[in-house]
Amino acid sequence: MGSPEAYFLTWTTYGTHLHGDNTGSVDHARPGRGPVRLPPSPSQRARESRAMRGGPFTLDARSREVVGQAIREHAEFKRWTLLAISVRSNHVHLLIRAGEPPERVMTACKAWATRALRSEGTVSPEGRVWTRHGSTRWINDRESLDAAYKYITRAQEGLIAANRYGSRRNRD
Repeated sequence: MGSPEAYFLTWTTYGTHLHGDNTGSVDHARPGRGPVRLPPSPSQRARESRAMRGGPFTLDARSREVVGQAIREHAEFKRWTLLAISVRSNHVHLLIRAGEPPERVMTACKAWATRALRSEGTVSPEGRVWTRHGSTRWINDRESLDAAYKYITRAQEGLIAANRYGSRRNRD
């Protein structure tokens, strides 16, 4: 298989979506089985909550703008093609073309967004902002690309969304 059309990346803010939540979660740490969808589990959620270092982190309107801008600037610097972005109070969706593995793209975007939030004074130097990983889906065909784009820009009612050509518009 050749290069993907794009990557559909999603990650959550720290402590806002724990394993065992009522909405379910995905376990990426099961060797040889790939990601496994986990059912809700109050006891597992309680364990996860006790293991947290600090409280949950959410993004207010200003923080969402800062995160979106940091990701757009970094994508431009890296010459990645940002197709769509939606920054929500507890997660980020990103549809992007990049000549690097999706994990590296996600890690870089999270790092740049965190730096921007810290420079704004939104997050303390030791404060946690994001979960450890996230979802990295390869988009391999035009139909999947269109579906991901629509999901990010319409279903998510994206605060910040890029059109197919990379320009942006604000949405409320």
